[in-house]
Amino acid sequence: MPDVQTWNAFIDARPPDESRWIVPGLIRRHDTIMILGAAGAGKSFLSRQLAMCLAAGVHPFTLKPVTPVRTLLVDLENAPDQVAEESSGLRSGVRRLGGDSSDRGWIWPHPEGFDLRKPKDAALLERVIAQVEPDVLCMGSLYNAYRRGRDDWDTAAEDVQAVLKRLRTRYGLGLWLEHHMPRKEGSGHTGTPYGGTAWEKWPTHGRVLRRLTDKMPLFGLEASFRGDRGVRELPVALMRGGKLPLTAIFEEAEVDMYLRGNEVTS
Repeated sequence: MPDVQTWNAFIDARPPDESRWIVPGLIRRHDTIMILGAAGAGKSFLSRQLAMCLAAGVHPFTLKPVTPVRTLLVDLENAPDQVAEESSGLRSGVRRLGGDSSDRGWIWPHPEGFDLRKPKDAALLERVIAQVEPDVLCMGSLYNAYRRGRDDWDTAAEDVQAVLKRLRTRYGLGLWLEHHMPRKEGSGHTGTPYGGTAWEKWPTHGRVLRRLTDKMPLFGLEASFRGDRGVRELPVALMRGGKLPLTAIFEEAEVDMYLRGNEVTS
């Protein structure tokens, strides 16, 4: 029989459950948070900071203590030597804040990418997830996780989504995905995910990371390509530098202050 219930029975059977939060206010199990950005916008730095901090028991944006969780970063784009060199300062900063990722934070450098539409590559990713048992899987850039082949982009995207949904459900993951954007005619980028419209409606939360001014390393984290499903305490902007490689800004007024100051001094 279909699982038809009264509203009262339906709601009462699902009381608020704090255990569904991986990090209260930031990410829940089965969330899919997608960060879009042009090449060099800082998506990889952001993913590393999130993955290392959460494993170390440090909130990646507020820098306050949180319960440590297991994280896995699958880097599909950057050379391992480069990642190690660039992440050394991040590790030092996390340690100065009193955190240590210990055996909870894992990284899998795989710059050659894979194709999650192929069963052997999907099985390879699942073996790594089963080994690490992460609470949060950070992965990107997503364009290097599959091949379109002769299909249209939306069909390819839906095939990859099916794999990620299965892994997300089976292992209780929160997903943090990096992805690129197509270029617009003339200059700039579209603000929508590369590789078909199917990506636009899939994430639970989507953000676009854009540089706001050439005069300072200030990047907006804009909610522009989909509406959120629930509230998440994500910053509105990031500034390079500070106690960690990226300093979070939560108030639009503070962003405006930086931009006005930049206009005065430029």
